[in-house]
Amino acid sequence: MDFNLNNLSRIDKDAKNVFEVSAPYYLFNSENSQPQKSIAIFFGCDFKNLPAGTNIKRFIEITNECLDFVRRECSDCELYYRPHPAETDEFLSLNLSQFIIEKDKVVGEYFLYKNYKQVKYIFSAFSTISMSGYSLGLNAYVFLPLFEAAFNTAAVNGYRQYLEGMPSAFFLGDLDKKLEKNHMPLVRDENLKKQWTAILKNNTGTAWFIVDDPGFLPIIISIGKLITSIMPGRKLGLITMRHRRWELIDHKDLAEDFDKIVFFPLVVHSFKPRQLYKLLKTIILVKKFNLASNDILVGVGPSSYHVNCFISYYPKNFSVGVVRKKNFDLTHNFELPVGPADYQIKPTAYFFNKIIEPLLGLYKTVQRVEWPGGRGAFAISRFQKAINRVFDVTYVVRPLA
Repeated sequence: MDFNLNNLSRIDKDAKNVFEVSAPYYLFNSENSQPQKSIAIFFGCDFKNLPAGTNIKRFIEITNECLDFVRRECSDCELYYRPHPAETDEFLSLNLSQFIIEKDKVVGEYFLYKNYKQVKYIFSAFSTISMSGYSLGLNAYVFLPLFEAAFNTAAVNGYRQYLEGMPSAFFLGDLDKKLEKNHMPLVRDENLKKQWTAILKNNTGTAWFIVDDPGFLPIIISIGKLITSIMPGRKLGLITMRHRRWELIDHKDLAEDFDKIVFFPLVVHSFKPRQLYKLLKTIILVKKFNLASNDILVGVGPSSYHVNCFISYYPKNFSVGVVRKKNFDLTHNFELPVGPADYQIKPTAYFFNKIIEPLLGLYKTVQRVEWPGGRGAFAISRFQKAINRVFDVTYVVRPLA
């Protein structure tokens, strides 16, 4: 079903509540634990599900060449290979001599946080996990220039677009060169601290982080640490939904960073009775939620169904949106006008936008608007309104590049 992107609201030119910020990852260094070892991690790829037309044989050859490079350049580290969560037996095609294969499938960003002081290098073919690692102030790289030889032109352009803006030292294209460290110093964003000081002074309750994707955990944990550094003892809550990526994380570990953790049902756009039941059950649970009038709602992502329910049904609570800069630019800063038939949306998502969300009193959202054929780097999921009209304040988290 065609979707006209010109219907999406743009950020108001005079908006004064949207800020580009640096996540306070420097607070991870303030903890006293000392690293016991240095590790280098190669994050794998589910190369059975690459874009159509990929030369899989060449892809495997290039991967093995990259693994040889890591063995040579990181001889002082313990070497880890972490399969992609969707991998099956892809690693059997690779030469993983000297590598320890990690099979716990915990989301990569959370693994980096839990092993923060031990990680010395991060490598991947072209994964966003390398961007996340770089933003954490770690040495992180992609081998995309090499892997382009295995892709068609459309796939190359898609991957380049998504990684656009990262520094040249982030891209490894010559395996004969020595590996050079590329980590950037972590930034202390004093303006972010100043703003949170005012938010906490005016809103004295629990700060509830509402997030669907555990890949955001390092960002929200760092903001949580900033909150408690400003006001020790302030309660932090985590609201998420039950799905496999969360179940792979030990909830005892999460309890170290959050005072309260609440799981809601997984809701997806679907006409199936079971999913409609979960949708209505979530609404009931949200409306019965014991939310104090001075609690803060932090919507991370931020256009998920659960975020939408809370900020729609509790409009008097102070709300904060948190979004990565790359996602923000793709969803709010694309150039207009756009041809009305250039992008498509699934019928269920269109029905939710036109019927379900207005009927339930929710903000209207659009989900997975993308190029015909899908699997493009450009895919929009966002509120139909401009984000500055949805949240009281929005923080656009930039990488260190």
